[in-house]
Amino acid sequence: MQVGVTEVLPLAKTPITCAFSQMLAALTTHLVAERSFGTRDLSAAERALWLQEAALVRSQLLDLLIEIQETAQASPLDRPLVRMAGVVEWLVRSDEPDEFIRRFSALPGYAPFLSIPGADMASAAITALMRRAERGLEMLADLPRYRGAPACAQRHLAGSGPVQAADQVLAPLQAA
Repeated sequence: MQVGVTEVLPLAKTPITCAFSQMLAALTTHLVAERSFGTRDLSAAERALWLQEAALVRSQLLDLLIEIQETAQASPLDRPLVRMAGVVEWLVRSDEPDEFIRRFSALPGYAPFLSIPGADMASAAITALMRRAERGLEMLADLPRYRGAPACAQRHLAGSGPVQAADQVLAPLQAA
């Protein structure tokens, strides 16, 4: 079954995995909306309409992320998805490009909290969902809006220069 451009996996269907798949489609819609901004000259009215539509898309994405985090976990494999939803929400809520890049650069330190238990087919399906979310975050970081962030933050993305300790940056998410 297709949802937007994201396939809903037949394995490990729980309310959280289904909502996470819907969130991936919403993240794709958010990316498309963000990418389309600045690709052509807009009148003041067109710009206002674009901003209104982009805010609606972002709001829908955030609503899905909150739903995932508030849904009761039906499986131990739901926990990494709930945590990843927290990470995506944390990043999407950062309104300033330099804040987004600072947060994005700290994500490698959060990897232990996103580990998937097991090596069975259900774990593989969850891993695939997690990788799609990671790719969506990478695509967000690659948008022109964020590429214009300060050079210091860009070096963090490339892995050079000092990166602020992940446990400080990610403290709000570690409780998830």
